Amino acid sequence: MSSSHGYDNNDASAPAAAVAAGRSVDLSEDAAYNESVASNLRMYTAWFKEADADRDGRVGGKEAASFLQKSYLPRNVLGQIWTLSDTQQNGSLTFSQFCRALVLISKIQHGQIRISELSQQRDVDHDDDEADLAMPPPLLDGKNGVKAEDLDELCMRLGIVNLSQAHGGSTSIAAGSSPGMDNPDAKGGGSRSSILSDAGKKAKMSSKSVMSISDGLRQLYMKVIKPIEESCLFPNFHNPLLRDSDFGARPLVMLLGQYSTGKTTFVKTLLDGMTYPQAQIGPEPTTDRFVAVSYGVDEQAIPGNTLCVDRTQPFTGLTKFGSSFLNKFAGATCPAKALEQMTIIDTPGVLSGDKQRIERRYDFPGVVRWFAERSDLILLMFDPFKLDISDEFRRVISACSGHDDKIRVILNKANSVSAQHLMRVYGALMWSLSRVLRSPEVPRVYCGNFSSAHDGGPGDEENGPLLQKEKEALLADLYDVPRRHVGRRVNEYIKRIRTLRIHALLVSALRDAMPSMMGVEKKRQNLIDNLEDVFLDVQRKYNLPVGDFPDIEVFRESLRGIKDFKKFPRASNSTLKAIDDVLEVEVPALLTRFGNPFQ
Repeated sequence: MSSSHGYDNNDASAPAAAVAAGRSVDLSEDAAYNESVASNLRMYTAWFKEADADRDGRVGGKEAASFLQKSYLPRNVLGQIWTLSDTQQNGSLTFSQFCRALVLISKIQHGQIRISELSQQRDVDHDDDEADLAMPPPLLDGKNGVKAEDLDELCMRLGIVNLSQAHGGSTSIAAGSSPGMDNPDAKGGGSRSSILSDAGKKAKMSSKSVMSISDGLRQLYMKVIKPIEESCLFPNFHNPLLRDSDFGARPLVMLLGQYSTGKTTFVKTLLDGMTYPQAQIGPEPTTDRFVAVSYGVDEQAIPGNTLCVDRTQPFTGLTKFGSSFLNKFAGATCPAKALEQMTIIDTPGVLSGDKQRIERRYDFPGVVRWFAERSDLILLMFDPFKLDISDEFRRVISACSGHDDKIRVILNKANSVSAQHLMRVYGALMWSLSRVLRSPEVPRVYCGNFSSAHDGGPGDEENGPLLQKEKEALLADLYDVPRRHVGRRVNEYIKRIRTLRIHALLVSALRDAMPSMMGVEKKRQNLIDNLEDVFLDVQRKYNLPVGDFPDIEVFRESLRGIKDFKKFPRASNSTLKAIDDVLEVEVPALLTRFGNPFQ
């Protein structure tokens, strides 16, 4: 969808493509088709302006609820349509997203898709959006002569309990009324002129300056959280300070595995057969660096040092690993469709056997940990002939601890063994993983041949349908990453703030335990050696969950680098209240404001 609203009304590429393919073209039908598209665009433009009551160029949740419910579709169905249209979870719809919502309503009303099939529309390729615009517009109460009785009859024919029936009769829905929602403001999604404090306690941040959930989190961090982190020396113990680019970054998917398990080939599959610049594929260790593969109009390779000083990219924090790592880090861009929604991190093959004797010149597990904290999905790749978990691979998997919910396991080249051997291989893989992950929850394991070219194997005939379904399930999981991205970001944000609150209390307790003048160094060493007592005192005093406390040995090691504990600030009531307000008031209000208005 292009032009000023994301569409091109004068596109003549469809008949040209038909001629090129050797098909005959009825020019009269093509003219009617173009006229249908143009007519619908004019209609949708007028409806968009009508729905956009506050004239901010977007249709907010409350505005959408008031307009889209004229279709008389049930609220849960409109909620699914909202989710499929508000792809970036901004809490509002652009013109093209508004058109998508109208098209989905029309498809349901005209029987092109069933309500039970709505969730599958997430995976539909939208390259043919113009064809959707040519179909009849949706039937809305009061539009194009449509009456409430017509919609009642339509819903009855489709077997749908419509909004008017749910509220006791066939009553026309006037603009601004809200059947199906007693108080749409309380459910969020109001116009951008509303205040985030509409739900619950009064929030200080006005939605007038907030464009999305990510933008709201960024503003809260920069204004409230970042100054507290700086004063508490939080980056010395935990993660580095966040930058603006960290909040606007695309979802990250990281691939880990031993060499020659098919990581780079798998990336090629995701990119529809395209090979990113400098990609190398072979039976030996070929990928010798971390590569951030992202979208770009042109294919381009970017050196790691250049990538890490670009403040528009989320990789500036990698400079702490030094030049030895940056020389083994690179960026690559290519115009693959999948990269419009995510960035893929291809990694060096993990070494095993005698190759482990060659030490890397940088902190390999540390770099993996850095990416794991920021990744939306972590893929561990194995093949049936490389099930052993080497010492380096063990350290790499341990670096992903705390992010078990992100881990997926891929058993690649599963077609190279028979069904009987595949069963044994699967069991051996699960046993090996259980000794490393040390968790009762087993990660999802996908078996298949995830390569762009199909090379035959003994398992093809026996396991072909199973492996194909596994491949489709994995790709669906991957393509769903952008939809889950905002939720994951909020989750990581809340975890960080909870960690900051405990950190502030710990360093405050260390400061208060220090003497004024005599025996300062001796007391400092005593506190480091007996850090368990400090942790226990803080936990009991504030009744905090033990699981929220940091790793005591890591904290102890970081503490040794701090020479003067008097530099730590006291955890004042105002500081703790500011942190609690972000957790208990501001973030919930933000989620309410940009949530689904039909839920």
